[in-house]
Amino acid sequence: IAAVLPLELPQLSLLLEGAVRAVVAPWVNQAYVNVLDWNNIVAYVTLTFALGADWTVYFTLTLLQHISPVLLEAPPHSLAQAANSAAALCTYDAAATIPTMLAMRARLRGAVMA
Repeated sequence: IAAVLPLELPQLSLLLEGAVRAVVAPWVNQAYVNVLDWNNIVAYVTLTFALGADWTVYFTLTLLQHISPVLLEAPPHSLAQAANSAAALCTYDAAATIPTMLAMRARLRGAVMA
């Protein structure tokens, strides 16, 4: 994710430089349990099992894109706390971002799979 974040979300990449792992790793390691609502967790598991592990990257990028306004306003020392803000995460809708994920896959698959 850190490798393609500058390509897809450059402003957020600069902000999260060095902190991407701290913010994203817990989400992915627990398959977004205790992060997103059940419908989004099911969407994540279904996408990654049915379409491949690279969909973890596209899913996470759309989630970061969704919460970027909150992250961009947060003080640098509290990025992880801001990323896990219930208010920001509860409005994420994975199903609505599938067209964006497909576009990301078309642009980034080579870099993701490298």
